[in-house]
Amino acid sequence: MPKTKKANKKNKKTKTRKRAPCPKTERERLKELLFPIQKPRTRGHIKVSDLHTVAYYTYGNPDGVPHLFMHGGPGSDISNDITDMFDLKKYFLVAIDQRGCGKSTPAGELRENTTQDLLADMETVRRQLNVEKWILVGFSWGSTLAIYYAQQHADRIRGVLIG
Repeated sequence: MPKTKKANKKNKKTKTRKRAPCPKTERERLKELLFPIQKPRTRGHIKVSDLHTVAYYTYGNPDGVPHLFMHGGPGSDISNDITDMFDLKKYFLVAIDQRGCGKSTPAGELRENTTQDLLADMETVRRQLNVEKWILVGFSWGSTLAIYYAQQHADRIRGVLIG
């Protein structure tokens, strides 16, 4: 009997099975659709009132189709991660830290911080950067701002993307 066991061991061939590739996670599939994250081309601050200074960032092609990105809130800020949604070879992206948020000063200030003030800030930045018309991109509170801005400045927009 021991000889049979040895014989069986010798006769067995080691089979290597090809494994099917592991399915990609949602995150991996999504990453294939996104663009590389980029740092701002420029950063600036604009004095919009005696109390507030608004921070803004530009990304991508200055000759490309202009987009304005508005973050959610309250208290959110701009992150370079937003750039992964845009082909910055084709688009010029402007992002604003709303009053009291991010690098805008003073931090957390609620005085002189109304919806109308935020809309006026968007117009100030648009004029400062010599943008004639832009596409508005907003998420959460930023989508509300995009809708209000579009209502008040329909002649200044090419489109609205909200989420």
